[in-house]
Amino acid sequence: MISEEFRTKFKKDLGEAFEYSPEVLKFLKSTNEVNRKGAPYSPHSIRNVFNGRAENKAIEMGIFIVYKRAIKKRKALEALEKEINDTE
Repeated sequence: MISEEFRTKFKKDLGEAFEYSPEVLKFLKSTNEVNRKGAPYSPHSIRNVFNGRAENKAIEMGIFIVYKRAIKKRKALEALEKEINDTE
């Protein structure tokens, strides 16, 4: 289950405006994860899991993977910006 501590960290690190649902949907699609009816998960389902109202291991994994990727991208961008600024 997604903890309150992780939600706080997620929002602090990536910002309140970070749109995680589309990225989690892409991850779930790439791993062929579907709901009980055999349909793709909905953004509403993803938000319910993120906010702790529901549990789903596939969606939780997607949220953690999206977080990890976003942090990695942000650090790479910061390093690139620093490198460019240091050469000026």
